[in-house]
Amino acid sequence: LVMAALTDFFWSWQWQQFQTHQQLKDLAAYDKLTNATTYQQDQADITALFEKAQADHQPLTLMALDIDRLRKINQEFGHLAGNAVLIQTAETLLGVLKKHDLHEHFYRAGGEAFNVAFPNASPDQLLPVIRECFQAIHDGQFSYEGVAIPVTASIGVTEVQVGDGVADDLYKRADDNVYASKQRGRDTITIDGARVQANEMRSIAPKYAFFAQPIMDASVQPPQVWCNELLLRTYD
Repeated sequence: LVMAALTDFFWSWQWQQFQTHQQLKDLAAYDKLTNATTYQQDQADITALFEKAQADHQPLTLMALDIDRLRKINQEFGHLAGNAVLIQTAETLLGVLKKHDLHEHFYRAGGEAFNVAFPNASPDQLLPVIRECFQAIHDGQFSYEGVAIPVTASIGVTEVQVGDGVADDLYKRADDNVYASKQRGRDTITIDGARVQANEMRSIAPKYAFFAQPIMDASVQPPQVWCNELLLRTYD
């Protein structure tokens, strides 16, 4: 009876430890803010998808997306507003992706970045879906506490190529395409270096600002303000 009780206690303890470990593993792989898988899980999954695509000689497309000027949104509207934009962006993307049976893998790569991996599909095949994701964000009604927040995204797309040795080659090329979209004015899709679509940018940053500057009279001691001038600075 004692041995049976000890055995039962030991197995119960082991099962609890397994359950706790599994819960921690699930939490580590899940971004509670945006309902997306985390970057760590992203790396593991895409590495496996990359190796499978190479072994099976099948396409694998990676779409990287950055929310434009999220830092400016945080400064202008507050960090809670920035979090709301992240959540609404994820919901917008998932809403588009659910309409298509693509077996995609959706991840939050950290900060303002999201990654979507599409196994067994090339960028040419996915272009209508990519455009739809892009346009859904561009035309989306983003807001926080009733205040409208204009949001755009820069998108970079690539696929596995013959010369790729590791999954990081795919990641870097996708990031390079995102950077190219930002260099082209943001709110743009770039697929392997080619600009695919761009909308007129709806920036929340001001195009100009006024600055008041005193003009001092240095002929008296201590120097005194003689007058003020108003400067207009424009941004290009």
